[in-house]
Amino acid sequence: MLLAIFQATAAPQIQIGSGHPDLLLLAVMSWELLRGRGEGYVWAFIGGLSLDLISGGPFGASILGLLAVTLVADWLGGGLFRDRAVLPLITAFVGTFAFHGVYLALLSIFGWSINPLDAVFRVVLPSALINMILSLIVFRLLAALHRRATPPGLSW
Repeated sequence: MLLAIFQATAAPQIQIGSGHPDLLLLAVMSWELLRGRGEGYVWAFIGGLSLDLISGGPFGASILGLLAVTLVADWLGGGLFRDRAVLPLITAFVGTFAFHGVYLALLSIFGWSINPLDAVFRVVLPSALINMILSLIVFRLLAALHRRATPPGLSW
């Protein structure tokens, strides 16, 4: 919920070009990469619902966008490559396009006037680059949380 509040209020103020960080997207993506058991889908739904309740966009757009991100993370990693630095970068880039693609498509369906090329080059691409940089930080923070929250396994 705190990430959804940050995402709806403060994140749009942190801009490079017209892009801004999507920390909720990065958290959901990172958790799915770390756990790989579909837990990201639950957090995508909860985070998307929270974001939809706060934001002014069409209800359900954030839920479906974050579910698309989780699908990308599940498809690209699914918990198999936890320690690879490249995987969060690639997943953040592709996941940002998935989230914004779904969101923009739903805005168009609900009658909002969208110029797709302008949106991609002015918002989605800068956001994807910002998210790639931040993905390493968010992934490492959630990896540390994952290690602390997961009991050690039995070793023989």
